[in-house]
Amino acid sequence: MNYDITQLLLDAISLYCDLSCITVSTENKDWKGRHYLSDVVTLVEKNNVRFEVFDKEIIVSYFTDHVHFEDYSFELKDGEPNFVIRVKEFLVQLFSLPVRHMEVYKGTKLIYEKYFFVKTNNEEECISGIISHRRLFGFNPFAKKHYKIQTWYYERKEGFFIIKSN
Repeated sequence: MNYDITQLLLDAISLYCDLSCITVSTENKDWKGRHYLSDVVTLVEKNNVRFEVFDKEIIVSYFTDHVHFEDYSFELKDGEPNFVIRVKEFLVQLFSLPVRHMEVYKGTKLIYEKYFFVKTNNEEECISGIISHRRLFGFNPFAKKHYKIQTWYYERKEGFFIIKSN
C-alpha cells in the first residue's frame, strides 16, 4: 500500500466489514491513461463500495454515489475532526447502520436520488447531495411524481449489502 492511512481505515472497519474479499490496487491510471499514486480499496464489489486514498484526500464510493473527504479547500472549525477521522466515522456508519436510498421519478424518468444513514432513533442523516438525473430531452414536467425507497443493510455473513424495501 502507498499510504499508512489505508491500513488505518481497514483496521477501523474490521469489526463491521468482512475484509477477507477486499482488493487493493496501488498502480492506478486516470481517464487519460496516466499513472498516479493512490490506494484503491474495493470493499464490496457487488455494491460498488470502495475508497481511494490520495496524499491529501479520500474518496468513498458506495452504490451509485461517492463523497470526497479533504481538509485543503476549507479550514476546519474548532473541534472538527480531520478528514481521516471523518472517513473512519463514515465507513463505520456505512457498514453498521441501515442506508436508505430514495429515488424520485416523474412518470418513468428517474429525476434524482439521495442516500441517508438511518440512526438508531429512526432519524435520517443525509449523506449525499442530490444526484440529479434530469435531462432536457425526454422529461415530461407534467408527469406524476413518485418515490421509490429502499433500505440497504450490510450482511457480514454474505459479504455484501442487501435491500429491504419499505
